[in-house]
Amino acid sequence: MVEAEQDVFQAHRHEAARRRPRDVRTVGTRAGAAATAETVSLAPGPRLLTLTSTGQVTTVDKADPDGRRAVSKTRCDRVYAAAGTVACLYADGVFGTVTMRVLSPDLKEREAIPVSGVPNRVRVSADGRMVSWTSCVGGDSYATRDFATRTGIYDTRTGTLFKTLETFSVVKDGKPYQSADVDYWGVTFTKDDNIF
Repeated sequence: MVEAEQDVFQAHRHEAARRRPRDVRTVGTRAGAAATAETVSLAPGPRLLTLTSTGQVTTVDKADPDGRRAVSKTRCDRVYAAAGTVACLYADGVFGTVTMRVLSPDLKEREAIPVSGVPNRVRVSADGRMVSWTSCVGGDSYATRDFATRTGIYDTRTGTLFKTLETFSVVKDGKPYQSADVDYWGVTFTKDDNIF
């Protein structure tokens, strides 16, 4: 559960202990909670955005985090919202697919982007224009059995999609940098959507 700061919300769902980060815990809404008559709202206001243990998107009044939650039917493994744009990274266990879903404030799907790997992180720029995601992937190298990450960015205004930042040029210490093992673990946007 994370507080709203300037209308920015974030929540995580954890299916298995082996994938569960130690600093984030699943919120106390029962598994498979029925959607409530109260609509989940991402409009500006003092509320917390959370996920149930089954990934249902919920909101609760910030002043009463143990109070009544609005529970939606929308499911995500990771969710983040800012300025009317919701990023929902969702792994469908039935079909074995992972999708980066860009949603409206009323949780209607605007865009669906197929993603490889296990959901790890999502972010939305403060103005709601840029969306990023990170997933954990395997098989990027034959030299190791370890996993890597794959991070992408989507511009909701222009439709420009970068499925992986590994195609970007890197400048380190003022010089072009190349390495076979460059790995990006997430994006944090600044106020300027071109800097992250």
